[in-house]
Formats: sequence, structure tokens, C-alpha cells
Amino acid sequence: MNDIFLQKAKGKLYLLKDGERHAIIVNHLNELQVAGTLDTPECFDIGMLAHPSLEGGMAFEFRTSAGKQVTGRGGRVLHASDTELGTPGPALQIIHLAGNIDGEPNVNQVQLQTLDARHVSAHDRVLVGYKKVPVGWTWFSIKPNDTKNIPVWESQPSDRLRFHTTDVAPAATFILEFVTQA
Repeated sequence: MNDIFLQKAKGKLYLLKDGERHAIIVNHLNELQVAGTLDTPECFDIGMLAHPSLEGGMAFEFRTSAGKQVTGRGGRVLHASDTELGTPGPALQIIHLAGNIDGEPNVNQVQLQTLDARHVSAHDRVLVGYKKVPVGWTWFSIKPNDTKNIPVWESQPSDRLRFHTTDVAPAATFILEFVTQA
């Protein structure tokens, strides 16, 4: 992490699900994955910066303990990038929901949002079937009252983190525990 950051910290991320904290880890594919309640979470390097895309508004760059930038680039699953993406690179906004969780001042309940208003979600969009819909009637059609199949999608829980708009999947709620401040 370089000198563009206004402040740096280390933090652990947990998915808050049914009142339990599930650790967020980086798996063998470098993907951010929801693990169990007893697993040890990844300790992220978090850099706060005035991001040019937000006209100087605050954004946060997350890096894994191995120094790799967290991104959703190259697919929708959040992962640790194999290549350096530059700084300011992929950044997230932290939406603060509650602080002082369990009486700890360094533990916060948050949601994470991209700079283009997508949220980090622990759900995936899954094809569940097809629905027949009428095709518009035309004078010169071979089948004037025909139907066509359109896909039906549903949001289902997933063990991978993805970027989604809230109309596709719900935003995940996380516990962000700051471990140290650099």
C-alpha cells in the first residue's frame, strides 16, 4: 500500500448470518469465501483514500494479508487479484450500520458497496426455470399467437461473495473488526 492513503488499518471481516459471525477467508482459488463460525478470518489491509471517482469522497481499498487487491474484475466473485491494478484501484464504500458491537469500540456492523452502487452480497443469481410469455402479434408472422421461453432467475445464498444490485440479491451485513491501525 502506498502513500495515497489517508489512513491505514488491519481488519477482519465476518458475515453476519442468523445472528452468527461467519469468517471471510481467501480460499485456494483466491476467492473471498464465507467459512464457518470457528474458522479464522483473513486479516485485510484496509486503506482509506479520497477517491477521484467520488470527487474526493472517502473509499476504502481492501488487500489480502498477501498484499493482493480485492476486486470483482474478471467475473462477479470477489477475489484477490493476481496482478497489481494500480492505485487508486478497486475500492469500496463502507456503510456504517452500528458501532461498539458487544461493547467493543473497534467492532462495527457494516455493509460494503462499490463505487457504482452495487453491494457485496453472499447470494448468487441462479436460473430456476423458464416461463412462457406471448410473443407480440404481427400480420406477417408464421405463428401469430406464438409464445417464447424466458429465463426465471432467483437469488439464493452462496458461500462466495459477489457484487449485486439490491434488486438482484440482498446486501450482506458484515462485522468489521479493526485489529490494528497503521
